[in-house]
Amino acid sequence: MDHDCEYLFQRIDANPILYPRQKDMLKHTCTEGHITRSEYVRRTGVSDSTAGRDLSELVLAGWLERIAPGQFVMGDQGIDHESLHRLFHP
Repeated sequence: MDHDCEYLFQRIDANPILYPRQKDMLKHTCTEGHITRSEYVRRTGVSDSTAGRDLSELVLAGWLERIAPGQFVMGDQGIDHESLHRLFHP
């Protein structure tokens, strides 16, 4: 496993905001280098609309970057996730 993925796995596991399926898919994305919306649906068993919401949340939080319609790679994770959580969940 890539050293950067090891570090991200620790950050992902420690994040209290992410759903378990989001954590699993972020780890998969880090390891594989990308994920598609259809792959998210297939791997998690959620509906297409739920996958869209999950992926949009992950983009908003900086975990993922959308590179094309329905295609995502790891983002820069530059957002302070705790501050974001406090903003939406005071």
